[in-house]
This record gives sequence, C-alpha cells and structure tokens, in this order.
Amino acid sequence: MKRYIPLFLLLAAVTTLNNAITAPTHPYEVKSKTYFSVPQMYQPATPEYSAFFDGQKAKDGVGGSFDAAGFFAKSTNYKQLGRYFSPHGSDSITVATIEGADVDVLADYLGIASDGFKSTIVLKPEYTTYGFGLRYKQDLGDTFFFDISAPITYVAAEIKLNETIATTGTIVTATATASSVEAAFKQENWTYGKIDGKQTKWGIGDVVFNVGWKYKDIEDPNYLESYVGVLIPVGNKPEAKYMFEPVVGHGGHFGILAGGHAKLQIWEDEKGDSSLAFKADSKGQYLFARTQKRSFDLRGKPWSRYMKYYASEADVLTGTYKDGINYLTKDVKVTPRMSVAGNCAFVYVNEGFDCELGFGILARQAEKVVLSGTYDDTIGIASLAGAITDNTGAISPASTIDKEFASKTSGEYPQEMLLSSATVKEADLDLCSAAHPAIIKCNTSLALGYRWDDQDYPCIVGLGGAFDFGLDNTVMNKWSLWGKFGFSF
Repeated sequence: MKRYIPLFLLLAAVTTLNNAITAPTHPYEVKSKTYFSVPQMYQPATPEYSAFFDGQKAKDGVGGSFDAAGFFAKSTNYKQLGRYFSPHGSDSITVATIEGADVDVLADYLGIASDGFKSTIVLKPEYTTYGFGLRYKQDLGDTFFFDISAPITYVAAEIKLNETIATTGTIVTATATASSVEAAFKQENWTYGKIDGKQTKWGIGDVVFNVGWKYKDIEDPNYLESYVGVLIPVGNKPEAKYMFEPVVGHGGHFGILAGGHAKLQIWEDEKGDSSLAFKADSKGQYLFARTQKRSFDLRGKPWSRYMKYYASEADVLTGTYKDGINYLTKDVKVTPRMSVAGNCAFVYVNEGFDCELGFGILARQAEKVVLSGTYDDTIGIASLAGAITDNTGAISPASTIDKEFASKTSGEYPQEMLLSSATVKEADLDLCSAAHPAIIKCNTSLALGYRWDDQDYPCIVGLGGAFDFGLDNTVMNKWSLWGKFGFSF
C-alpha cells in the first residue's frame, strides 16, 4: 500500500492542476466575489514549516524533535484584491443616482436617495497575519513516526473604502439611510456584507496529526518519508458579516492528507564541512463539506445582493424596500475539495551555516457551494421608479446594480438579464459568486540559519522570508518573514 502513495499524489496533482489551470486567469474575469479564502501559514509543505527541519537525531536520545517558528505576513497589491470584490472588475467604482456610461452602481440601491449624488470609491483590501507555529515529531522505532503541529494565529482583514464625492446632491425621500457610500456599507440595516474597518481574529489555526514511515534502505544523510494524517478544525467559520472576513484555520473544515519528505545530497567536500543537498516536501489534502454563512448574487447580475427588493405583496403595495444583502445571505454547504502543495529547496551547509533557497506551489480546486436548505423566499427586484400610482411599487426583474429597467413590457428587457420569473427563484441564484475559484499559488523563499549537528542534542536557529504570488486575482500576493528554533532529543 505504501508504494502506491506517490502514484496517488501524482494523480491528485494532475487533477487539481487541470482544474486550476482551466479556471479564468485574467484578473478582470474574477469579480463580484463575496468570499476570499487565504491559504494559512505554517502548514505542511510550506517554506516556514519545512525550513531547517531535516530530522536530525540526538545521540542516545529518544527520537524526538521540536520546532517553533514565529511568523509575520502582509498582503500587497490592493488593486488586484479590490478587483476581486468589485462589481465589474475595475480598480474604481462610480456610484451615482443617475444612470450613465461611467456609472457602476446606482446610489439608491445603497440607500443614498439624494438627487444628483455622485462619488467614486476605491476598494483597498489589506490582510495581515502573525503568530507562531509549534511542531513535535517522535520516532517510533526505526521505521515509523508521528508528528503533530498547529499554528496559533492572529488574522486582520480590512477593506479600506476610499471615497471621493463629486456632488452630494439633495435628499429627496425620507427613506434614505446613508449620505455616502462609506456610510452605506456601515449602515445598521445591513446584517451582512459590510465594510466597517479592520476585523480581527485570534485562534489556533487547526491541528495537523500525521503518522508516517521511513524507507530504511536509504542511507544517511539522504532520507525519504511518507505520511498520512488528519486536519482537525479548531479555527472559526465565516459569518458573512463583512465583505472581507478574518478566518483562522480552514473555515471549520475537517480534512485528510497524505504526503512525504525527501532529501538527496548532491555534493560534499572531502572534509565533510560543506555540502549541497536538494530536499522536497509534498502534500495532498482533501477538505470535507461544512455549513457556513455566505452571501451571493443573482446570475448575470454582479452586486445584485446590494440591490433593493420587495419581500411580500404588502411591500409592493406600500412601496417598502428591503435590503437584498439580508435575503441573499444564507446557510450553505461549502466543500473546498482537493489541494496539492509542494515545496523544494537547495540546501547549502558550511561548518554549521545553513542556507536554503526554495520554491513552492499550491494548486487548489474551486470551492463547491450549495444551499444548505430549501430556498423559499419570495423576493423580487424593486423598481427604483418608486411610486407608480397611489404609492405602490413595481417589480423590475431585469434591473441590475447599474441600470434600472422600470418598464412593465417584458419585451423591452434585455433577455439575458431576465430572471426565471418576476420573483427570485433558486435557479436565479449565483452560488458560484460565494465560492473561491480554483487557484495556483507560487512562492519563492530564502532561509539562513546556523545548526549545531555535532552536539548531544542537535539544534538550529534561523530566519527566513518568502513571497507568494499567483496568475490572477484569485491569489493574494503577500510577503512573509519568520524565525525558527528547533532541537532534537
């Protein structure tokens, strides 16, 4: 069975890479998303996890090894992340009460009922995380071992909404709930999907427990190990309260994983003081379904979750608007499915000095999102025309976040914008807008350290850094730094 694990990982890698590669790769193709899933720090087959941990053994020890790492990471390129959340994939968003070629969002939908209002906003998402990871590995005789690891993590997620108001306009109705876009995204009427400053979380970023075996016919200093394991969720789940949420761990998902560690010495000088080696870590991981709260749009209607709706016949008769974000946020079953990660490095050692130059890759399938229950709401898109006669409203199933179709003649609606009926049905829901797409994330890393391998209890200290990058805006570009200390006993 053990011999088939590399084949399993290869097949999993091909499947996952194909899924990720065939996903949209142009940054403007990914837009109006409601959830961003950030790969967690200090996970198997990441540089901060793998650096310097080479299985050194203590003389006359019990076969134990301990590793501790402090890390810090911060996102870059807010424009790329901003396009991920924006309705039309643009760097800036124009909000106005009057339709126009340059208008991206009609202000009335956000509760800004001011005649002549116009402003431009820029979404600037920022992500920061820091903490420390702990890992313990114990040999069980000459063949088997187990290891357990977990990061204790602080996560801060924020979208800075920069607004430039061209004209404030004049309030024309008492139903106005905000005087600016910034105020609109903070309004108390919205239970979900807000933009309201920095949101933070502290916690354990899930526990990974592995059981593995060593291939004994490989001579030191080379080694080859395989393992299988479980990911035990202890972090928080998304709640959809904010457009960009801090999540510690993997969103509450339980997972299984398998992988391996390998090291091959390429060169060693005659004295044995200097050497060059190549090492690699791999991991295949599957995360199972879990119920979470997610917001979503309607098919073909970006940001339709922020439009106004009527929720009953009484609402139509009285012209009483309801905020769509409160109705288009539901409990859903989210399945992250498969991911494959690999991290490799060239390792140069000279009389205790250790330098590791690495490259890593993560390929992850798109999330699968389905409703947790039956969709039975009876909401319809409200016409912004307001009162038709006697203060009654009208349903406008073809309207979008940037264009109002108030006409009652269905033939005047663009066919692709029509819902399946006057009210929103389950078939009209765009659950893909609530799912993070497939990704391919790469990183380069450099780590410098010093090791004392000739001691009774070998130990090492070191510093490192990495930069993560991707093919499009489904991947967060970020830099990270870490410091490590480890010893064997």
